[in-house]
This record gives sequence, C-alpha cells and structure tokens, in this order.
Amino acid sequence: PFNTEAVAGRIKEHLRRHSVDSAKLHRVIFSVPGTVELAGVSRDRLTVVKNMPSFSRKFRGLDFQKAFGSTFPKSKISALSDNMGAALGAACLRPDVKSGLVLVLGTAPAVATFFRDPSGKDKYIETGIWQSWVWFSKIPLNDPYGYCGGIKTDKETGRIVVKPPSAYKIPHRQARIRFALDNNTWLRFMGRNPHLDSSLQAPLEIKEATRVWASRLQCSLNKLAEKFHDIYGPPEVVYVLGGNATRCHGLVTEAKYETTDQSMAVTVPVVIPKEDRRQQIMHMAGLVYSTQFKVKQVFAPGQDPLARGWTRGGEICMWVKRKEFRNKKLRSLDHHHHHHDDD
Repeated sequence: PFNTEAVAGRIKEHLRRHSVDSAKLHRVIFSVPGTVELAGVSRDRLTVVKNMPSFSRKFRGLDFQKAFGSTFPKSKISALSDNMGAALGAACLRPDVKSGLVLVLGTAPAVATFFRDPSGKDKYIETGIWQSWVWFSKIPLNDPYGYCGGIKTDKETGRIVVKPPSAYKIPHRQARIRFALDNNTWLRFMGRNPHLDSSLQAPLEIKEATRVWASRLQCSLNKLAEKFHDIYGPPEVVYVLGGNATRCHGLVTEAKYETTDQSMAVTVPVVIPKEDRRQQIMHMAGLVYSTQFKVKQVFAPGQDPLARGWTRGGEICMWVKRKEFRNKKLRSLDHHHHHHDDD
C-alpha cells in the first residue's frame, strides 16, 4: 500500500519552508499523471485519480480527500490529471478562444481538448482526454529511425498488450503517435535509451534529432487536429507542452489537415511556449481555474483496450461555472493575456 502519511509529512515540511501554514489553506489541488476516477464522482469536485504510472499495476486509485484531509483540515481538496490541468489552463489564459487541442509531450504523449459553451454565456467548458487518439493513430515515419515498444494482440486472450520497451522496428514506415514521440525515442536519438543495445542507437547530431522530432510532431498534430475536427469542428488553436516540446518552438507553427470528406483544407495555428516557465504558468492557471467550476457530468465510453484506463475513446468532463464566477474576468491572470504566447 502507498504510504500517504510520509507524503503528507513531506508536503507539510515543504510548505513550512516556504512559510505556508497548511492548517490555514482553504483550497488544495493536486495535479498528477493518471486518469480521473469517473465512477461515483463527487458531483462537486474530483478527488480520486487512478492509474498513476509510478504506482504498481494493482494501483486502482487514491482518494486525495481521504488521504490528505487531515493534512489540510480547513481545505477543500481536489485532484486533476496533468493533461486535464493543461487543457483548463489553455482555456483560462485564452478566454477569447472557443476550442483547442493540447498535446503534452512527457514520458509518453498525451492529448486533451477544451470546448467552450458555444452560446457565449460562459456557462460551461467541456474537456476531453483522448488517449485512444495517441495510442491508435499512426503517422508515417519520414526518417530511418523507426520506433521502440509498440503494442500487439495477445494470441491467447485477444487482449491488446504493450510490448516491452526493448522491442523495436528500426527502420519502419509508420508508428503509433504514442511510440513515435515518447521520451524513450528522444533518449534513443541521444544514444541514451537504457532499454536498447548501443548498436541500435548511434547518437544523432542535436540538429538532426530536432529536425526528425519536429517532423514527427508535425505529422502527429495534423492527424490529431483532424480527429478533433470530426468531433468539435476545427480547433482554433493547438498547444504543445511538456519537456519534449520546447525544442520545436519556431519549427512547428501550424497544423494542416483535410476533413474526412476532403471538402475543406484547414490550417490551425500551433503555439509552443519558448520556455518552461510559460508552460508552468499555463498549468498552474488551469488548477486555479478548476476551482471556479463544478464537475457536472462525466462520460467515458467503452472499456479501455489496455485495461489500465489510459486509452478509452475519450474521457469527457463537463465543467459548469459556479454561479458566483459566471462572466467574471480572471483578475490575477489578466496581465498574462496581453502577452501573446510566442513572446
């Protein structure tokens, strides 16, 4: 079992060092990798996150309210998955934008979306986490470097299983976005992937590695924007965040796709923050922003193919503005609106 008491102690100590009294906090928001627990969601706020990857396979969820309630006795506690926080942050910092797609390039790529109340009355925001788009959409590989890992169907059970990270197809003509842009791929370009023999990963010049990475990102964004279009119509903006995104600043500036019926060609601006600080502000803004909403309805179609909650078709959350916040501008964050995200 996961020792939450030790974690609570470390959090208290960290806050104390920064002169914050944990007993006096009114609102605490955790942001963690994983998927939000949808069944029996407290309609007011989300408190359970499951499938956090650093935990064991048996890990089926942690209720942050239960685990940390005594650490923060006066506080309402909620928990968000990281990419949901990023999507809300994008919505928060750009109140003029009606809909957008957010790709986070971390250990593995993850995709989230936001779609604002089309009536313009600011009553709700719909967010979606679409892991199936990343796991099952393939892009052409216009480079000789192939991919590692991958998934396969287990002949005995018919279940989809993840191959070990040491599995590889180098070169290969295509790859799922999940394995074309994961951190293991970047490490391999640098000659530092711990799962592979060095003969399979002669380090690339940083310029060449970045060129290949940006080309793969371009193909992925084109595909993801098209997926978005099929559900919501054209996205107004695409954000790319995460540690493996910054190097593509200035190299990937728009996503292009044709609609499924080939009736229109669409171009969408892509924003990649130049530095980590901008990304962190966006994420933190999303966490603060989440407190202005109640989570009304949550929808997750179908059982996830990998049985770890990561790859359902989509997890849709309806965030309904609490009455006291409707049509209020976000004062504390207003000064960020004047910077365009590229500065």
